[in-house]
Amino acid sequence: MVANIRKSIAERELKTLAQKMNLSKTELHLINFENSIGSGNVVSLEIRSEACTEIITEFGKKGLKSEIVATRVACNTQKYLDASVVVGRYLADPLLIPMAMSGGDKFSTLPPTKRTTTNINIIKKNFLI
Repeated sequence: MVANIRKSIAERELKTLAQKMNLSKTELHLINFENSIGSGNVVSLEIRSEACTEIITEFGKKGLKSEIVATRVACNTQKYLDASVVVGRYLADPLLIPMAMSGGDKFSTLPPTKRTTTNINIIKKNFLI
């Protein structure tokens, strides 16, 4: 996705992502927000499974090559796929509190983020786990 920047940036990101992840043109979508208030770019890759839909996202930054943005998405996607887990690192965090409130459950994920670790500690204190 791009907003108020050259469309060629998104095209380069898609080309890199297609090469790194062996994706076809029909699996790639360029969204150009021409009337956006701000400007920038983001690359997202959606992985659908029977258990959940995981979205791997990376934001562009001024001076950061579009190929690097797309490569980061590809690398993080491959880590997720290789780990054979149900929930990605950033989806784990918002799932914890509703799960604790409903009596608990479990899921497999990648090494936790600091936010996930913080939520685990809050849950332990408040739910007496």
